[in-house]
Amino acid sequence: MGYSATPSQKIDIAIRIWHEKPLSILDLLRFGSINEEIASLLTILANLGCSIIIAGDRGGGKSTLLQTLLFLIPKKLRKVCILTEREIHEYFYENDFRITDFKVHLGNEVSHEGVPLEDAVKQMLIHGESGYIIYNEIKFKEEAELFFTTCAIAGYSSILTTMHADSPEGILQRLILDFKLPMEALRNINFILMAQVVRRGFSAEKYRRVTRLTEIRSFREDPLKESKLYDLFSFDVKEFNWRIDLNRILSSEVLNRKLKARGLTKDDFTELYSALTEIYRKIRGYSLERFVEFINIFFKKYEAGMKKEEILEVLNEC
Repeated sequence: MGYSATPSQKIDIAIRIWHEKPLSILDLLRFGSINEEIASLLTILANLGCSIIIAGDRGGGKSTLLQTLLFLIPKKLRKVCILTEREIHEYFYENDFRITDFKVHLGNEVSHEGVPLEDAVKQMLIHGESGYIIYNEIKFKEEAELFFTTCAIAGYSSILTTMHADSPEGILQRLILDFKLPMEALRNINFILMAQVVRRGFSAEKYRRVTRLTEIRSFREDPLKESKLYDLFSFDVKEFNWRIDLNRILSSEVLNRKLKARGLTKDDFTELYSALTEIYRKIRGYSLERFVEFINIFFKKYEAGMKKEEILEVLNEC
């Protein structure tokens, strides 16, 4: 629970109610927030170490989606969390997801609010290799400049954070125009993933959906002016369904670059993507613990060159 003073001098109360356990991608499937193809794609991108900004409206499920992605990578992979607020569910600490966290603020001194953001970032570099660097939300210029610039200098390509905006274009406008983020830092961002509340027409009924995955393609000076935003999938509100096409995904610059760095091919991706899509249809009823166990075993057993039938056999072994 928290409160903030408003111009009217009335107290504005905000209450966040945590689920007993954090939501997994299986929960998002059951809620209809994503489909199996999106679950498969996000699982692969997370394990390729992609840098993702999760964006959207307030209440759209950004923090929930960020924590959902933590379940898609083996739990023993080291993760560093830089937190301005307590945004990571206790479940991850109690179940040994190997998280090192720093509570930070924008001041210059160590206090009850935590340590200065700059000190935490320096300490993060000392800790050595990390599977993912997680920042709970970028709100201010000082945060964006220090976090993204440091990650670029240090060579981190696995970044997860959240920001408020109603579109990928809005995110880049904030980073480029409002925050004046150096382009060197901007090149370290691979995807912007939108989590939003959508409505049909004038209906008051609200639905939380993952609405868009947008790639930032190679650019010279400004990705907005050069039209370097490329959607891998999008949600059509009129049809109330996703537009997702495998050929469009396979033309992703980032995906192909990440695959090549891991010694994988487009064929490897296609077989894995198809198999995982089918697997997600079969494991919808798994408990959270069983799903965590599955992810850990699955990515130990998966090998490049496997065909779909062989990958599905891994499910039986799991």
